Amino acid sequence: MADTRDRIRLAKAKARQQIDAGRKALRMAEAAERAATVKATTTRRYQVGTLADAAGLLPLDDAVLREVFRLTRHLAQDPDTLSQWLAVSKTMADGPQQEGSMDGRTYPSSTGGTCGATPGRGEDPESCGLVSALRAE
Repeated sequence: MADTRDRIRLAKAKARQQIDAGRKALRMAEAAERAATVKATTTRRYQVGTLADAAGLLPLDDAVLREVFRLTRHLAQDPDTLSQWLAVSKTMADGPQQEGSMDGRTYPSSTGGTCGATPGRGEDPESCGLVSALRAE
């Protein structure tokens, strides 16, 4: 009977060791997963910073950058608005088609001016309905 009890005690001890080894393996796997997540996040942050630099945004102060990213986040939440914004952005990158307008068209604004005027040559972008609507939210 003592022999049976000894075998049971040994089996329990072996089982505990296996459980402990499994817990250790789980902790190691979870740590590796966290490290991979941190690495991916750090890489993405670096990429976004590089894009901001390439876009000429680095000279802007933090408050302006926060507002730019807040507006961008708002636009990205609506696929229709985002596609319109990207189309206008592409047109702007291709160059103005008509003096005083970034995309060759003139838009009425809520202040009675025109929206789409080339910066530095006309209307303040703040008067554009889009900027006003985004600020309202």
